[in-house]
Amino acid sequence: MVRAGPELRLLALLAESFDASTPALDAGDGGLTERELDRLLYGAPLRGEKLVTFHRSPLASVITVEQEVMSLKAGHADDATGNVVWPSAHSLCAHLCACPELVRGKRVLELGAGTGLVGLVAAALGAKEVVLTDLASGLPLLRRNVERNKAGCLIEPKVTELRWGREAAMQAVKEGTFDVVVGCEIIYQHDAETATALAETMCQLVGQDGTCLLVYEFRDGLVEDMVFFERVNELLEVEAQALTQYGFGVLQDEDDASRLLYTYRAKTHEP
Repeated sequence: MVRAGPELRLLALLAESFDASTPALDAGDGGLTERELDRLLYGAPLRGEKLVTFHRSPLASVITVEQEVMSLKAGHADDATGNVVWPSAHSLCAHLCACPELVRGKRVLELGAGTGLVGLVAAALGAKEVVLTDLASGLPLLRRNVERNKAGCLIEPKVTELRWGREAAMQAVKEGTFDVVVGCEIIYQHDAETATALAETMCQLVGQDGTCLLVYEFRDGLVEDMVFFERVNELLEVEAQALTQYGFGVLQDEDDASRLLYTYRAKTHEP
């Protein structure tokens, strides 16, 4: 048993799993520190795992999602990186569990849902309605994960295709805008057209009264990603907070802001 952030985990390390860049694990020269262990556990998606689980109070049961190994989708026209559970999805789920009032009793839509983990946690926390959206190629995986977690969710999430853009978003809000729109790891080196489409989608979905919770992890694509942030900041007000306290691959340092939760709302207009 080892401590990884706030949790205790049963861990087996296989030497064949490490490449030449992995530090030596000899306890005689400092050993496997908690920091290094956290990096190994959550520094990248658990690509080799067929099933990934999440459980944290106040969830009544474990949420288990199937993920698709990225190599199986190689060559597909649509981006397949969303078909695995990235570490920041665990952080956002932990944040929702710590602050269930963010989604409880509310209409929630997840953008680029991938495996659907975040939306499923929202459904388990008592959201009034949950809609999981992605490209058409990702919908079968989402439907399987909804079916797998029926027992743990208080309502059954809907699954639907949503390509980003103003017109598509306007169709999605025929029954009203959403109280909460969530997105996790959906920004990474998009072209300007895609970045603008995402910003406009968010604006349409939240309307004047909704909130968008967007988790972003700083990587080498920051320059390209600034196109999105510049556009969305023109449309919506924003507040940012670190998710460092939840661990999951982020060093638990109060000065570490490498993984941020951006909260977007409609701009207020002074009379």
